[in-house]
Amino acid sequence: MITPNAFRAMATALFFFSINIIGMIAGPYLVALLTENLFDDPNSIASAIAIIAAAAWVIAMSLLVFGFKFYQRRISDV
Repeated sequence: MITPNAFRAMATALFFFSINIIGMIAGPYLVALLTENLFDDPNSIASAIAIIAAAAWVIAMSLLVFGFKFYQRRISDV
C-alpha cells in the first residue's frame, strides 16, 4: 500500500540486499570481536552468538516499533 506497484520488486530487492550485506559483514565480525575481547576463550563462541542474536532482536524490535508509527500515519492518509 505504501510502495507503488512499479517499484515493489525493486524495493524488496534493495531490502534483501541491504539486510544480507549487513548480516554478512557485521555478524561474523561482531561475533569474533566478542569472542576475542569479552570472553578471551575461543570455545565461548556460542555465548558470543547468543549475545549478538539478542542484541539484534532488541534493535529489530525497536526499529519495528519506531517505524510502525510512520506506517500507521501513512496508511491513514491513503
